This record gives sequence, structure tokens and C-alpha cells, in this order.
Amino acid sequence: MSSHEDISPVLGVECDNAVEATLGVAGRDLSGRLQHHLLDYRISEDEPGAAIGVYRNGVMIASAAAGLSSLEHRVPMSTATPTDIASVSKQLTAATVLIAARDGLVDLDADIRGLVPEVAFDGVTLRRCLQHTSGLPDYLTVGDVIGIPPATVSSVDVFLELLVTLTEPDFLPGTAISYSNTGYVVAALALERQTGTAFPDLIAATVLEPLDMRESTYKRDIGQVIPGMAFSYSPKDGGGFIRHEMGDDGTRSATLRCVDGDGDLFATIGDFANWHGFLLDGRVLGADIRDQLLARSTFADGTVTSYGMGISHETVGGVAAYGHSGSMWGYTSYSLTDPASGVGVAVFSNRDDLGPMDLAWRALRLATDSQGLTGPWYSKQANRAIDVCLRPDGGIDLIVAGEPEPFAPTADGSWQSALGFGSVRLVDETLEVTAEFDPLTRFRRIMPGTRPGVDPAGRYREQFRGGSIVIQNQGNGTWTVGNDTLPSVTLRPFGTAGSTSIFQADFGSIHVDGDADDITLIAGSTTVHLTQQRVVGRDV
Repeated sequence: MSSHEDISPVLGVECDNAVEATLGVAGRDLSGRLQHHLLDYRISEDEPGAAIGVYRNGVMIASAAAGLSSLEHRVPMSTATPTDIASVSKQLTAATVLIAARDGLVDLDADIRGLVPEVAFDGVTLRRCLQHTSGLPDYLTVGDVIGIPPATVSSVDVFLELLVTLTEPDFLPGTAISYSNTGYVVAALALERQTGTAFPDLIAATVLEPLDMRESTYKRDIGQVIPGMAFSYSPKDGGGFIRHEMGDDGTRSATLRCVDGDGDLFATIGDFANWHGFLLDGRVLGADIRDQLLARSTFADGTVTSYGMGISHETVGGVAAYGHSGSMWGYTSYSLTDPASGVGVAVFSNRDDLGPMDLAWRALRLATDSQGLTGPWYSKQANRAIDVCLRPDGGIDLIVAGEPEPFAPTADGSWQSALGFGSVRLVDETLEVTAEFDPLTRFRRIMPGTRPGVDPAGRYREQFRGGSIVIQNQGNGTWTVGNDTLPSVTLRPFGTAGSTSIFQADFGSIHVDGDADDITLIAGSTTVHLTQQRVVGRDV
């Protein structure tokens, strides 16, 4: 549910042996790739978080999560955390209405004023409400303009008071398209009034329960707390985050029923696998319902749009997919489906500064990487390690010391630096990289490393002044390196090349050979050799 949602939309994306051949090298450790490439460098352990799920044929094959679902209680975010998916809820709302129409309970093309007489002009139908072609002004946008806070206008009573005043359509119904949360609220109201059943109960009985989405639930009241839910946050000036109260600041004396239909479904990443299965082939709910959701709307003059019902069609980097975004109360979300590969992706977040669309597209690219580009690469020739991540547009990011450099695809199959300083080409199993000042460097794939072959913890002597450098095991899968005068820097396992374990840091990388007696620290073109003074390493 968002007053500023983009009408252009979205798409789809993990791994057992049966699908590994299709998904390529990345499929062997897709969960680790999601964690490393998409979350670890974006979300720290004491910040609001996000969870990502990748699905194939309706089964979750990879997942990752980072950050906290509650800063106050330090509860980790996970794939089982119920999170408000905002406007991604719209496709499930649309399915609920379509099933009611199939059962003969409502007419998609009848004037909606028969059920919702508060609508102030004719030509509005359920179909047009679900396709954003009704001409109904968006109630959240109107509230922004005239000074009604979202928490106030989102109550049913205030919404209905506002609805009767919206006497002028944004356009003649059926002749244009404009994102309108109002249409989805009106559709839910119409269904509720026709059936005599509260919409949260309708969507549960019609969609959630048949799809066995047992951990998902629809919010009923403003400020309602769902058991185990993620609370949402926004960055505040000067650092840190401020919590959203989802419309309830604690001063309200009575429970207020919130509007339904346009958002506020709390879902888990695990549950959403079943919804993605339905989007692929119509399982359980019916192929007829799926087909109607995906059918592109058509204006009165025959113009065909990219929007169906709660779902958009989009092509990015040559991949045609469909999906939707969501943003409300500090929550952000994205759902993608790639029908060609059978892969889907969901990103649910309890912070509004993350950019879930970019994360979802990157997850899709990771999951469908047939060339095996993504992951760690190592050059023995240059003693350098790099990381490769696919971009949504089909380009790549070359990552050194956590800093990505974008490379755009070219007609000859190589990638050219967006800064004009180099190129990348995959030749058989070798990645050939040229840079502005460096000669051609050849890299080979290495095994990604969440568990290095050796624990490098210990005290080392650096080669220049004989000073001490200390590496400490933090016990949480990370290490720190520093000394009495330098602040500690976090080391994360990167990959393993033969007997060499490689760790990544903000300044570059550390290469540990054999039993950690000798370590090479690399920062840019500078190499520092460390010799262990006291053996404290152990096999891990």
C-alpha cells in the first residue's frame, strides 16, 4: 500500500540436484551467495533487516536473512518472520475477488455503486478497480495533499467520509491507468458487503488456507500486533532508526478498523513459496484465476497496458517477468516471477531505505546464472581475489574490498567498465580482466567460503617495522584484524583456492596459506607479509 507506487512492475527466483544443471554453478551455494552479495554489505547485525526467498516450481530452494525484526528486543529477522508486504498484498486481494466472481457472488463488470454507494461517479467496476483503470483518486495521495495523516485516512470510517467527496475522477473510467489504492479498498469493501464476511476472513478462507499459507495473516486494526511480526523502521537524521507505530502512537483509546485490500498482509518468506507456485501454473486456486490476474488490462480504445490485476509485466536485461512492489509504514517488499525458468523471488524488509526491487532482480540473476559468473575468483598470477555479482540489467559488478565497479554487457559477449577503465571476458573457465593500469589478469573460480580451512587467529609480525598485528576470532563467523594503534577491521570468509583460505575486509583481502604460519595482507596494489609469532590457529 503506497501513495507513490510505480505502476511499472516486476519479476521472478534455488537448489536441489535436479535443477542444478539449469541454475549453474551459483545454484550450489545460492543461499550463501544471497547472503554475501545482497545482504551482508547492506545490513549490519544491529539494524532493521530483510529476508529473501528464492523459489523454483513453488518450492523454496534458497533463502537469506539479515538484521533484526525488532531493535528493541534484538530479535533476528528470519524467513519465518511475519512481515507486512504492503502492496504485494494486492495480487492476493485480486485473487480473492476473482474467486468470488467465479463462484457467482459478484459481477466484475457491474457498476460498483450497487455495493459501495459511497463511490461518487459511475463507470467504476470491480475489474477496473483491480486494474487501476477506475479513475478513483488515490486516497493516500489526497490525504497527503489536504493534510490527513496516513494513520487517520486508513481507518474505515475516515476513508468512507473521504470517498463520498471524490466526485471528480482522475480520468473517464476505462480510458487510462493510474495507481489507486482506493480501487483496491473499494473492491474489498464490495466483497465484504456482498458476503457479510470481514475481508481478512475472506482472504484467509479463499486464498491463504487453500494454499497452506499458515504463517500469513491479514491485519484487521490500525496498529495491530501480529505474533512474531517484524516491526518497521526508518533512518533518522544523525544515525540510527526510528520505529513506525503503523498508525498507533499509543494515545488512541479505541480500536480502529483499518481499510482492507490495498495492503497489510503479513506473510513469511517460507509461506510465499506456495503463492509463487500458484503464479506459475495456477495450482490449487485454478489456472483461470491465475490467467485473469496476469491478463494485461485494455483501455476502451484498445490500448493494452503492462498491468494485470495486482501484477505488472516488465522486461529487464532481456528477461520478461511479472510481479509487484510494496511500501507502507516503513515496510518494503518485492515479488518477482520468471515464468521461463520457473524461478521466483520474494524480498520482505522492515526498513524503507533498502531498495527491494534491486535486491529481487539481483537475486533472480544469481539464481539463473547459467555461466557460473557469480561468486569468488582468484588469480594466482597476481595473488588477487575478486567477487562477481550479476546486475539486474544483465551487466556485472566486479567487487574488490566490498566496492562494486559496474560493467555493462557488450555485443561480443564481454563486459565493459561503465567508467571506461577496463573490460571483463569469460573464456572457457577463465575470467580475463583488464584495468586502466594493470595488464591482462586471468582469474579462476574458487570455492566460496563460509567455513575457511583454517582459523587465522593469532599474533603476527609485519615485514616493515616488525610491528604486531592481531587477528581475533569473534565466534560468529567473522574475525577482526588490528593492533594497538589501528582500529579493528572485520574479516569475512571469502573463498578457498587449494590450500589458501581468503578473507575479505574493507581494505582488501587476507590470504592464509596452510596452517596460518604466514599470511599475506593485500590492499590495492600493496602487499604486506605477516609471520605468526605464536600459533593459536586450529583447523575448523
